[in-house]
Amino acid sequence: MILIIRLSLPNTSIYQEAPQEFTGIIEKINIQENKISITLKKKERVIGTLYQKEKESLPNLHLGDQINVTGTFKRPSVNTTDYLFNYQKYCERNHIFYLVEIESLKQIKKNHNFYYYLKQRCLDYLTNPYLRTFLLGDKTLLEETIKRSYQENGISHLFAISGMHITLLVNLISKGLKKLKVGENTIFKSTMIFLLIYLSLIGPSPSVVRGVLFYFFFTLNKNYYFYIKPINLFLVILSISFWINPYNIYDVGYQYSYTISFTLISLSKELQEKNYFHSLLKVSFLAFLVSIPITIYSFYQINLLGILYNLFFVPLISLIIFPMSLIVAMIKPLEPIYQIGIYFLEKISLLLSKITIGKLIFKRVPFPIYLFYGLLLFSFIIFKNRKILFLFLSVLTIHYLLPFFDNQEYLKMIDIGQGDSILLHSKNKNILVDTGGYESFGPSRDGTIFYHTLQPLFRSIGIHKLDYLILTHGDKDHLGEAQTIVDNMRVDKIIINDNRMNVYEKMLPKEKITRGKQGFYIHLKHIRMWQLNEDLEDENDSSQIYYVIWNRKTILLTGDASIKSEQLLLENYDLGHIDILKAGHHGSKTSTSEELLKKITPNVVLISCGRDNKFKHPNVETIEKLRKYHIPYHRTDIEGTITVNMKKKKYNEYGK
Repeated sequence: MILIIRLSLPNTSIYQEAPQEFTGIIEKINIQENKISITLKKKERVIGTLYQKEKESLPNLHLGDQINVTGTFKRPSVNTTDYLFNYQKYCERNHIFYLVEIESLKQIKKNHNFYYYLKQRCLDYLTNPYLRTFLLGDKTLLEETIKRSYQENGISHLFAISGMHITLLVNLISKGLKKLKVGENTIFKSTMIFLLIYLSLIGPSPSVVRGVLFYFFFTLNKNYYFYIKPINLFLVILSISFWINPYNIYDVGYQYSYTISFTLISLSKELQEKNYFHSLLKVSFLAFLVSIPITIYSFYQINLLGILYNLFFVPLISLIIFPMSLIVAMIKPLEPIYQIGIYFLEKISLLLSKITIGKLIFKRVPFPIYLFYGLLLFSFIIFKNRKILFLFLSVLTIHYLLPFFDNQEYLKMIDIGQGDSILLHSKNKNILVDTGGYESFGPSRDGTIFYHTLQPLFRSIGIHKLDYLILTHGDKDHLGEAQTIVDNMRVDKIIINDNRMNVYEKMLPKEKITRGKQGFYIHLKHIRMWQLNEDLEDENDSSQIYYVIWNRKTILLTGDASIKSEQLLLENYDLGHIDILKAGHHGSKTSTSEELLKKITPNVVLISCGRDNKFKHPNVETIEKLRKYHIPYHRTDIEGTITVNMKKKKYNEYGK
């Protein structure tokens, strides 16, 4: 047994959070719509972001160029909602501690480094998204909807350069050199030189490093008759990979790669089949099985049909698409034929991703449970005892069924930036009031907030469907994600306001839509809700306002209703004391009047608004009013997602 220990000292940065000037070498450039991201390195890496204005032209930048940047240095964002992606930790694991919002940049020196020149030439030559993906490991040009479909189908691993790609490249080089009657040792040395150059060009991703190390050690073991057992070689490679970068342990691709490799090596005899598809089915099933703990911990969902999908996609990509990528890279006129194959690949993946049968959601549970899953699977691989597998599947089934016996009751004001999205959860029943949405995207299929925030949040707490989706009014920051939600999860009923929402109504399934007129009533488990507002001329004034009674507590959800709406509310209803008030219009000075505060005397006020938003919400006047009447308040721009446990008697338990 070989043990390699690497001492990893705490990471520190030479920069600080402030406006400053910085000169560095361009390591990466990524252009998306109006945003340009540049990874710069001097003594340490920083990621700079520049938002282009209309008709603005940038210098003709290339990898290796030295540029001077002026901008504000900021720490990467943390996850403001539990269990969501933590960008700050991700950056720190890649030794990046600051981001810079670029105000100006200028080119100082053009690149004179051959490495960067070669890498830039490869990028310029391989403009096809799939050629870049399969040959350079660069997925930035792939459309987000397509990438999501691969993830949903459980086949995204096929698009990462891994042992499969390395093996094919090695075989092509070896066969070519053998035809030239080159000796085994020379073939081995030539192939290793090629792989090291290739590795330096595409970057040391965990799967590529594993593929190169596997080739090196297994070929060395074979050529020089060391007779080292494959499992021992695997442990050596695992130790070296830890030594190269200990932080790889947090990388999901790394976890998948080494877990599946260990399984296939340990069970290599059991996997031997004369029939290719029988062997592929066994490999697909085992790879799926042992990756379940990683998948449900990281993504909260597994797709049982992924086993079958791999039977189709693995040979398609490994035997047709990837070899064709190599050929097209050398013979560019063949690209139109290549694109036909890619077209069908994408269409089939998009079609299959819409199939909901077999997609199982697993809520987040304490981390030791996932370790227990891993221990059971490890024991099954070592001892090959089916009783262990039965125990694993039994515990997994209980895990899946947990949400159906959920007894929790809470309100979540979700941090979705500048907008509103409030989840009411009572005993596995769910009401979502507004969806959030970016103004520039509108009620489109962009789905940024849904895919990055709402969907992972819902899955992590075991939400399979929404019983009600309430859209308080027609502003984009309240319903911009509605169509994406309806397209991607089950929604039983959609409630829209009685004003100018016809354009949005056409984009949603008519059979599910109800207009929430004044007096509209919802009763779901312990939640009772009444819509109190009238149909007024202004869209904000016409926001649905819900009076909620929940476990003897009262809540007032006001959408973007203004002081005018509040006045009508006070005239028409004797609301009495309100326990929780959702501040109208993100804390704007046009809402949350003194008259309302004096009348309902809320115990606490919740404010949903984005960090550094251009509207300056919440307004200083609103905050001063709350302080004047000694009313506690909580803000999503400062605290992130705010959770109120509706079973508690006191309102002192708030959190992500």
